[in-house]
Amino acid sequence: MMELLESLEWRAPVWWWLALYPWVFGILRGIWQHKKHNPCAEPELLPWAQARTAPGFGAGRLWRYLLVALAWLLFALALSGPRLVEQDYGEAGSSRGELVLVFDLSLSITARDVAPSRLERSRQALEYLLKTAHGQKIGLVVYAARPHLLTPVTQDMNLLRHDLGLLRHGLLPSEGSELPDALAFAGQQFREPSAPRGLLLISDGGLAEGDDAGRGRLQTTVQELAGRGIPVHVLAAGTPGGAALQAPDGSWLMHDAEPVIASLHEQRLQGLAQQSGGVYARLGDGEEAWQKLYEEIIGRLSPAGRNDNDRGLVAWKELYSWFLLPAVLLMLLSRVSFSRNAVLQGSIPGLLLISLLGSIVPRPVQADDQAWQQMAHQAYAQKSYLEAHKAYARVPGYAGRMGEGSSAYQLKKYTEAAALFTQAVLDASTDRER
Repeated sequence: MMELLESLEWRAPVWWWLALYPWVFGILRGIWQHKKHNPCAEPELLPWAQARTAPGFGAGRLWRYLLVALAWLLFALALSGPRLVEQDYGEAGSSRGELVLVFDLSLSITARDVAPSRLERSRQALEYLLKTAHGQKIGLVVYAARPHLLTPVTQDMNLLRHDLGLLRHGLLPSEGSELPDALAFAGQQFREPSAPRGLLLISDGGLAEGDDAGRGRLQTTVQELAGRGIPVHVLAAGTPGGAALQAPDGSWLMHDAEPVIASLHEQRLQGLAQQSGGVYARLGDGEEAWQKLYEEIIGRLSPAGRNDNDRGLVAWKELYSWFLLPAVLLMLLSRVSFSRNAVLQGSIPGLLLISLLGSIVPRPVQADDQAWQQMAHQAYAQKSYLEAHKAYARVPGYAGRMGEGSSAYQLKKYTEAAALFTQAVLDASTDRER
C-alpha cells in the first residue's frame, strides 16, 4: 500500500484546495447567522423564547456535514488527477541506460536456505527492481549449461514481469552452470553502445568446471567486460552455510553417501563485482539491501544531468474514477438520508461550479501520433524491433501499419506482417503509398 502511495502522481494538485469548500462555507454561514441574530427578549428569558431543537437533530446535522465534507474531499482528489506511470518510454533521442539480468537456473537455484527458496526469493527481488526502474531498458538472460536470451532489452516492464513468472529449474534443456559463458553472452545483448550499461548477476557463483579452469575463464570474461565499461553487479543467491539439494522426486541428492550441498561462493562473487567495478549484495539480507543495490545501479544507468521529472513519452493509468464514484455516492446518501441538510443546500452552487470548471480541466497529456512515430522509428533504426512493433501499433493509418508490419517481419512473424501490409494498403490515401 505504501509503495502505491509513493508512486502516485497528481496532474493538477491545485484542486486539493477544493476540499476546503464545505468548511469555508460553514464558517461563513455561521458568521452570517450570528450577525443576523437579533434577540427578542431579555438575556434571562432568551432560552425560553427560542424554539428548542428536536431530539437528535444536532447529531444528524453533524453526520450530514461530515458526509458532504468527505464527498467534497473526494471530488477534490478526483479533479487533481491521480495517476500512476504505466509505462515510461523516456525522452526521444536519449537513453537512461541498459541493464541485462543474468539469472542462474542451475539445480542450485532450488535450494531452500533462503525462504521460500532461492528461486522464489530471487524472483521477488527482481520484481522489486522493476518497480524501482525509471525508464531504463532491462533484458533477461538465463543460463545453466548454456546461456539463453529470454527477454531482449526493453522498457516494457509488463513483458519482463511475465517472463519472470516463467523462471523455474528445468526451463532450459541441459544441466550445468556455465557462468563465464553466460556473462560473455549477456555482454553482447546491449543495443546502444553509447548508453550506460551494466549486468546484474543472480547466482550462487557455482561453476561447472574445475576450480582452476573455471576461475581462469571467469576472470578473463570479467576483465573483458570491465574493459568495455560494463560492470557486473551481483545479487548473491544463498547463504554462507548453503543447503542440501533435492531431486525432482523429493529425495535428497547424495554423493559418496553424503548430501549434495549448494554452497554460496561469496568470495568469488565479491571479487567478481569488485574487479568489474560493480556492486555486491546478498539476497537473504532483504529489501533494504536490495534497495541500496538497485539505487546504486539505477544511479549509474541514469545519464548526468537527467532526473526523474525529465519525461517524454509516458503512458499513464488514470485513477480519478476511484475517487469520483464514491464522492457521488456520498453526496446522494447525504441528500437521501437528510433532506433538510443546510450544508448540502449550500453545496449546490459549488456543484455547479465543479461542472463548469471540470469542463476546462486539461485532459491527461498523452503522447501524440508524431511522438510515437518518432520513437518507433528510432527503435527500428536501433534494431529494437519488439519495441518498434509496440510503438508503431499506437500510430494510426498507413505509416503505423507499414512500420508495424516491417517490425513484425524482422521478428519473423511473417503471417502477421502480411496482414499488416495488406491493412496498410487499405489505409493508404495516395497512389504512391499504394
